[in-house]
Amino acid sequence: MNRNNFSLANFIIATTWVATTLHCPANAKQVQDDRPRELAGISFSESFRFQDDRELDLDAKIIPRMLYRLRKSSPSTLKRFLDYSKTKTWNDVFESTVDHRFWLFEFDASLRKIEKIDIDAPNTPDAIKYFYRCQCLATDASGQPRRCIVLARTLPRALRDQTAVDEPIRFSGLLYCRTAQDVKDEGPSDQPLAVFITDRLSWFPKQTKVASDSEVALARRGIDVGQLDRVRASNGRPLGRSDREAFYQLLTSSDKQSPRDEQPASIALKSIISKSSEHIGARVTVLAHCRECTRVEIQDPDIQQRYGVDHYFQLILFPNFEQKIVLTEKQNGESTKVTVDRYPVTVCCARLPDSLNPEDVRKSLVSIDGTFFRIWKFQSELNRRSNVTGTISPLIIADQPLLKEPPFWLNDLVTWVLWLGAAMIISLYFYYRFFAGRSGPKTESILATLPEKIDISGLD
Repeated sequence: MNRNNFSLANFIIATTWVATTLHCPANAKQVQDDRPRELAGISFSESFRFQDDRELDLDAKIIPRMLYRLRKSSPSTLKRFLDYSKTKTWNDVFESTVDHRFWLFEFDASLRKIEKIDIDAPNTPDAIKYFYRCQCLATDASGQPRRCIVLARTLPRALRDQTAVDEPIRFSGLLYCRTAQDVKDEGPSDQPLAVFITDRLSWFPKQTKVASDSEVALARRGIDVGQLDRVRASNGRPLGRSDREAFYQLLTSSDKQSPRDEQPASIALKSIISKSSEHIGARVTVLAHCRECTRVEIQDPDIQQRYGVDHYFQLILFPNFEQKIVLTEKQNGESTKVTVDRYPVTVCCARLPDSLNPEDVRKSLVSIDGTFFRIWKFQSELNRRSNVTGTISPLIIADQPLLKEPPFWLNDLVTWVLWLGAAMIISLYFYYRFFAGRSGPKTESILATLPEKIDISGLD
């Protein structure tokens, strides 16, 4: 009996497989594609466990889990998963929430309210202990308002202590659910809100209520001002991965300068050196001689693809500050005072002026109008010989250097001294050759009137 049942079951399975194979085209694919959910680690069947149109549960264990996964995701990974939703709209988010749950979406919105939510997490360095509940208002392609809640692991530092704002932001977040309105939410109570989970918010301020003039100017060029928080945290250290996004955003947007009358006032380079953390992102102008100009190849294919650049130029300038600057070097736990009157300034440019190469820029007087990135420390052969931990240099990111015609005594002093010396020698030669023998009356030498031998016999 059992053997017959087993044979019957095998027959049914085999018949079903044959029928499916014969009637389905070779290129058929499953209706629900789980690839867009791989970032969250949630399959389509598992997504049915989450309910929509209910009160948002901020204690759900899935929230810190998703925040942690997004925190560990690279920009290239996020870009790859955003490709799945680039044709999706707000209608897909609200009307087909189940089908698109835990897909990664990117939207522009206006940040309205902020609330910090503490989490009962283990006391470990990488544990997420809180996140921010951000109420946002977006607009779809038809101009209709779309309300959403974004649960973000971190916010730009200038916004963390705010509760009510009106700031332009952009987020790349996993669609979590569609929730009913809370009493703390604004807008019509009969309209649901979409909930997204993201690692951070990109910030593009348009007013100076919580941003500086320099940050507003950078946002006009499409730069995520929130990235400057990471730059400030590494000020004074060697360049690292935390600087990458802000560095390449500034480098590739440096040609999108605002009109001159909209630019913030330039900060003096001496002020930037003395209070560098306060002036990160500020506009700075430098006029100095270029000691070195080098083309730097970008090896990372991810940067090449996302930003469309494969190289940039690095200039080393030595402006004259006309004063002594005292720096503090720390070595073996002890501080050492180093006094300099010539300070190396590093400038990174996206391009050089047309038809010029690095050799043309080297040893030229150049004018730089750019953005102060931060103070960075680099090693050189002189540092190693002097047993110094590193050289500190301001890093400026600009569009391109402008060559200025230098005074002759500053262009190349040694060359001009040699030319001047050669001109003086040639002048003296012609003077004595053609003019010195012709000046004054002619005189006869006494040697010409003396006899060959003087006769002294008459003296005896």
